[in-house]
Amino acid sequence: MDDLYFIELFKKFVNHATTKAETHTLLKWIKKDPRCLDAWMDNEWQTAPNQIPQEVKERILDRIYLLMEKTDEQMVPSTRIRLMGWMKYAAIIFFPILLFTLGYVYSERIYLSQQGSQLTAVLTQTGERVKIILPDSTVAWVNSESRLSYANDYNVKNRILHLEGEAYFDVMKKPNSPFIVQTDYFSVEALGTEFGVCAYRSDKQATAILVEGKVQVERDKQKIILLPDEKALFDKEKNKMSKGQCVDSRRFGEWKSGNIYLENETLDEAVRRLKRIYPIKVVFQSTEVKQKYFTGYLPSDNLASVLEALKLASHVQYEQKSDTVFFSAQ
Repeated sequence: MDDLYFIELFKKFVNHATTKAETHTLLKWIKKDPRCLDAWMDNEWQTAPNQIPQEVKERILDRIYLLMEKTDEQMVPSTRIRLMGWMKYAAIIFFPILLFTLGYVYSERIYLSQQGSQLTAVLTQTGERVKIILPDSTVAWVNSESRLSYANDYNVKNRILHLEGEAYFDVMKKPNSPFIVQTDYFSVEALGTEFGVCAYRSDKQATAILVEGKVQVERDKQKIILLPDEKALFDKEKNKMSKGQCVDSRRFGEWKSGNIYLENETLDEAVRRLKRIYPIKVVFQSTEVKQKYFTGYLPSDNLASVLEALKLASHVQYEQKSDTVFFSAQ
């Protein structure tokens, strides 16, 4: 078989259309002599249009590389690094295909080469949740549409993670090694504790909620110490961080079991949560209906039951047409 055969096989692989035997043959060829594929990718990269936003490129790249990683668990580090170079090309070359074919659930660990070091990241899609065990035996639950990442020296030099979205942590106690979760809005430091962090970019505020133990939440020079059933809130519009009380901090981890707990949240805020679980569009018929407040527990086993619960508790009406839900005041 000549090199052109393997290049066509690579295209087929990116399109998620290879058989198990074909995938094995392709990866065996890549490990043996990757120079031909290198040259072809370089040429394609030079001639491909560069019209894709960087954030989209990165997410597509993550998905492609996970596909490679899932297919060949025995891949050696040197092969992983080389494949990363190819995948950035594939993210552009196969962009129209990828948007359609790679829209599947991906929540397993992926490996990215970043400035010479390896980064482990966990990414989740709409309606997806994943539980992972970190290298220090800390348990983390990552909610939908989130990204949790850490460097390969985690638990060696430090215990630092970066979070975009929402996660819940049951931290292994290591008195001489603080556990730190960094977000775009604040950082949370703990020695051994149980807490949740919600830091979605689309939300109006970011929150850290303590269940057990003691944590310190820090932004710039401001520091807030949290005790159980307390929370730190960062208001993005006011650029201000404050401290508050929780009715029951454990309820904020209900999403780990696929449920939703809302505490004095507007319907607008509640809908943001729903859209991370269900692929729906929402239309508010008035500004008034968006400001209806809701406190309570919503089992999210199906969309219909959630909408009915919101209707009864918030005194709103709703109508669902296909994948769009319309809310109006009663």
